[in-house]
Amino acid sequence: MAEYVVVPADRIAFTSAGLSPVDAASLVVGGATALIALRDSVRLVKGERVLVRGAAGGVGTAAVQPAHAIGGRVTAPARDRHAKALGDLGADQVLDHADTTPEQSGPFDVIVDTVGSDLSRYRRRLTDGGRMVTVALSGPILAAIAASTVHGARLIRTFSANPDSALLHDLADQVTFGALYPVVADVYPLADIASAHRAFQRGGVMGKHVVAISG
Repeated sequence: MAEYVVVPADRIAFTSAGLSPVDAASLVVGGATALIALRDSVRLVKGERVLVRGAAGGVGTAAVQPAHAIGGRVTAPARDRHAKALGDLGADQVLDHADTTPEQSGPFDVIVDTVGSDLSRYRRRLTDGGRMVTVALSGPILAAIAASTVHGARLIRTFSANPDSALLHDLADQVTFGALYPVVADVYPLADIASAHRAFQRGGVMGKHVVAISG
């Protein structure tokens, strides 16, 4: 964390009018990742059934909204206490992730994964020609991605989000047009950054943790 940081000019963009610095900061990583996943990686189209794993997290809450705006039929596994909020964001169905196995859900045309577990089991819930994209990377996940390129047409894809100004402008437009709304779980001052990390490690909240750096 730092009060000042130098970035290339082609990696910045104006925020939407009226968006606070905290809300803007909460959208950069999750929002950009969600847009790349849905529009560029799996190319979601209207009417497709889409599962957003980790729907209550920072990327998940950002993915549910444009998936709904595109016209996808969104299923969101989450804790029961997040069901209403996810429905307000655009989820058509909220499943209790503690009581629902992959075999009890689907089939889906698209799966957006932010969790990184059970990829092979969820891949079997894809329709023929279905697409899965994961943003959680590890050795076993890379092995599952490699296996999907060899066995069948249901591919698992991944990418590294590195948003440029054009994508950030698109992100701001999504907010302006009402297709994307920032979801902030809590805000911590820089002096209490240790609490922010502990809260992130505990999980279980909806949205992003934000550290506010005052001048």
